Amino acid sequence: MSDFDEDNNSPRRRSPSPGRSAAGAGVEEVINLSPEDVAFVLGRGGSTKRKIAAVSECQLEIDSDGRMELRGSEEQRRHAKEYVELVLAQRHGAVFFDLEDAKTRDDVSVFSVPRECVGYVTGRGGSALRSIEEEFGALMIFVKDKATEGQPGAGDRSADAEFLIIFGPRRARCGAKLKVMSAVEHKLAGEYTEDGHIRDLASHFGEFESGDEFTVDQVEIPDEEFSYALGRNGGTRKKLAAAANCILQYLGRTAVFAGTLKEVGLCKEYLSWLIKQRVGAVNVEWESRDDVVAVDVPSDFIGFVTGAKGAALREMEFLSATFMFSAGDREDRTKPMEKLLVFSSNDKARQYGKELVLHRIQLKEYEDAHPRRGYDDRGRGGYDDRGRGGYDDRGRGGYDDRGRGGYGGHDDRRGGHGGYDNRYDDRYRGGDRYHDDRYERHDYGRAPPRYDDRRDRSPPRYDDRRRQRSRSPPRGRY
Repeated sequence: MSDFDEDNNSPRRRSPSPGRSAAGAGVEEVINLSPEDVAFVLGRGGSTKRKIAAVSECQLEIDSDGRMELRGSEEQRRHAKEYVELVLAQRHGAVFFDLEDAKTRDDVSVFSVPRECVGYVTGRGGSALRSIEEEFGALMIFVKDKATEGQPGAGDRSADAEFLIIFGPRRARCGAKLKVMSAVEHKLAGEYTEDGHIRDLASHFGEFESGDEFTVDQVEIPDEEFSYALGRNGGTRKKLAAAANCILQYLGRTAVFAGTLKEVGLCKEYLSWLIKQRVGAVNVEWESRDDVVAVDVPSDFIGFVTGAKGAALREMEFLSATFMFSAGDREDRTKPMEKLLVFSSNDKARQYGKELVLHRIQLKEYEDAHPRRGYDDRGRGGYDDRGRGGYDDRGRGGYDDRGRGGYGGHDDRRGGHGGYDNRYDDRYRGGDRYHDDRYERHDYGRAPPRYDDRRDRSPPRYDDRRRQRSRSPPRGRY
């Protein structure tokens, strides 16, 4: 629950924003705000205040009189005051920032956005920019160079490009910059890429590079594999990124990875395995890996466990932030057991994914032990037929039908750019069009999903209603 009710801007005591550092938490500085400034600093539901607190690592508290208290180290408080001033400056027109000074700082990145893409990146009422900020934990503001302040036309929008400053930790700034570049590349194809690669990768991301601690890499995705690697509304991309705990964005036909050297390596492997599954089985030497857990699934249960066209498998991947597929040849039905591999860089995620798979197996065992009549024979093996073409059928286009545009109607998303995820075209419909945070809200300790619990209940009521209708006409209709 947010610490500020967006539907009630009446003055009241606000709860303190969570600071990440206890150092200097008792040191306090006060800024007095007008009622109008209070509403602007708080933002919708207190989102702006939380954003400033997270980026500056400073605790913020605003009382009913507009008194804002800042608690943290001297550096944290200095950053928080600067961010508040920049946010408030947006109320009065163009915001000016010292771009030369930004080159010597480690908390800000400057990015030039083509003028024709500024509205596209910002979104209606700034919703797109806010969603990127929330996704990566950054603060982003369009500014003018302070060196031009006071000059004729300094505040107009006649320039070929506008400067976007991104505040936050390195990972947050890199992720936000990649997201904006993805939008610009979608709007202006070829702005950053050529022949499947980003031109001069180091010039764009050299500021973030730090050996094994943080690196940026890229891989070209063949045209025929792109829609498959993307997934519906970018779902497959998000799944791989969540499993590897790596930033993954697509710029045109280029996959860009950002994170530690290990995270980038895992994400590149996951993407390569996914693409290989379109043409056949993928053999992985998983026994010596530390990012996977194997679950033994009875061969005649595999269709039930994965669901129609892999629907249950995708749901389990989504809930646990993992990447799952079967080890070995899926067509070999002579083996009594199959191993379902659950990949993730996070041990809790892997264990939760395993629990979900075991839960599906238990459901199948229960249905086999308690067959029901009049229930579409699903308890007596009807699901198993799907294991002969529906299970994770990515090698033949059956899994999501992503290879043929069938995954959620991919052809409708092309928008003139050959299958690119057209999530940006929703900018005039309201809402956060960039951010789908489902892959970031993981409660690995929660109970297994309820989508199959209904099978444990009594036979469906519609059979009884059919018998009732056969005895007498419906009431109230004559």
